[in-house]
Amino acid sequence: MKKYLILLLLSILLIVPIAYISLCINYDLNILKSYDLILQVYNEIFIEKRKLETKAYISLVWGFLPFLVLHLYMWNSRMKPSYGYAKFATLSIIKKMKGLSFKKGFVLGKFKGKKLFSNDPLSMCVFAPPSAGKTSAIVIPNLLTLPQSSIVTDIKAELYKKTSQYRKEKLGNEIYVFSPYGTDNNYNFNPFAKELINDLIFDDKMVLVKEIANVIFEKEQGDPHWSESAKMIFIMFAIYDIEKKGETNLYELQRYPKKSAEELLTPEYQELKQMIEEEQEIVIDDLKMFFKQVTNDEDINLITSDYARSLERTNSKEFKSIVSTYSRKMDIFTDNRIKEIVSSNSFPLNDLKKKNITIYTVMKEKDIPALTPLIKVWKKYIIQNLMEEENTNENERVIFYEDEFIRLGKIESLVEAPALARGYNLKFIYIAQNPSQVTRVYSPEHLKELMGSVAYNIFFAMSDVEEAERTAKAIGNLTRNKVSENSQATKLFGSKNKSQEGYGLITPQDLLNLKDDEVLILVYRHTATPIKAKVNYWFKDSSLKRIVSKYGL
Repeated sequence: MKKYLILLLLSILLIVPIAYISLCINYDLNILKSYDLILQVYNEIFIEKRKLETKAYISLVWGFLPFLVLHLYMWNSRMKPSYGYAKFATLSIIKKMKGLSFKKGFVLGKFKGKKLFSNDPLSMCVFAPPSAGKTSAIVIPNLLTLPQSSIVTDIKAELYKKTSQYRKEKLGNEIYVFSPYGTDNNYNFNPFAKELINDLIFDDKMVLVKEIANVIFEKEQGDPHWSESAKMIFIMFAIYDIEKKGETNLYELQRYPKKSAEELLTPEYQELKQMIEEEQEIVIDDLKMFFKQVTNDEDINLITSDYARSLERTNSKEFKSIVSTYSRKMDIFTDNRIKEIVSSNSFPLNDLKKKNITIYTVMKEKDIPALTPLIKVWKKYIIQNLMEEENTNENERVIFYEDEFIRLGKIESLVEAPALARGYNLKFIYIAQNPSQVTRVYSPEHLKELMGSVAYNIFFAMSDVEEAERTAKAIGNLTRNKVSENSQATKLFGSKNKSQEGYGLITPQDLLNLKDDEVLILVYRHTATPIKAKVNYWFKDSSLKRIVSKYGL
């Protein structure tokens, strides 16, 4: 930029002398004695309004020629080079990136000694190998800074210990621990609670039931018949309870195959069952008789009756296999601790936007497989309910810290959320060791969709060669000048040829060998200008270090 300013000033200064020399030559005047010539031309044009000869105008054009040539050069230099125009982001480039600032928001890292923030509801992916500092550099600094409601996946309870007390006392958050098998759980949720569904019409209640059913009875490898049939039983049990009692819960629903005849059947149908068994000398399944009872119940919706009628007609041998699949899928809800959790709601989900609330999801490593179905139900339920009304209020933003989210299994609604979440003021922080780890649980298409729908992809030192190659290719090339020399033994001097070539701004090797304190930030629509920033470790920030020391548990 400094070079262009000097050249511009020089071209302006040369206008008068070049025009003067050209005039003297065209009019055959003595250059050393015709100093007032330019002034005479000026007076004739602008004062006396006289018409000049053509050669006078040509002389003036010669004076402006350097100025015009410089502008053509500057315009040409701004053209995108043919082999690529990638370059590392500078301070001026970052300031032009929408959503980024050096004032406030979600801290991504440090650039030139200043904290770089994202102050928008857009989501991000963070990839870093084990012990690289993704938690201490991304999650903890923001939990200790941003007061907005947060849903935190915190398997080891590290985040809870370091940040919960400060968020409660200084950031004004209500603190909940969702630890299904833990003694410290203080968070309950029941999607079928009366206060949540009482005002819904039947069709909306059915939609809710089916949403929960789709999560619990997701398709398995092999024949999907059994899980689909078990899902049908769940829907029938849930909607029946909701119609008859006004509510239900997952613990009660898992009990249905185990309920006695007295619990399932009215006295009238108990007598009918007994009579049929005695007359035909057969044993009737209590559930089959229950379905007959539901079919003939005039107080329930016809759709519920149709579900019951279809199940009643199922072959007895097949029915036992369906019930077995149902019981297996619902087994997580047999635990008394789970019974307590799903029996009520700690607060209306809308409070996450009206108040500042933080929920830490904590569990032991060994409990993850068993608790995954419950966590999936909760995640999908909470995401879908927070996406009911659009919202742009920065103070009502809800942030999801999904640290090691792939360990909770496949939750499609979670990875699909960024494409829809921005309008609902939800910000998702997906944290994994590398993209390949994500594809082991989700499909490559899901990974592509996820990384394409988030606004920021943040890379610590990579450990996956293929991903390093893909990222380097996505950033692209810069164009550089190439000089090749040719020499011959019979000649004293060789010849030089200048050409341009495309050269990767950053190589896969560079990405595999990023320093411990460096991160590469790729911003949506600015991939060709990646930000090379410093890692914002909380333990290297004196103020955050004091906070953890004082408020950490």
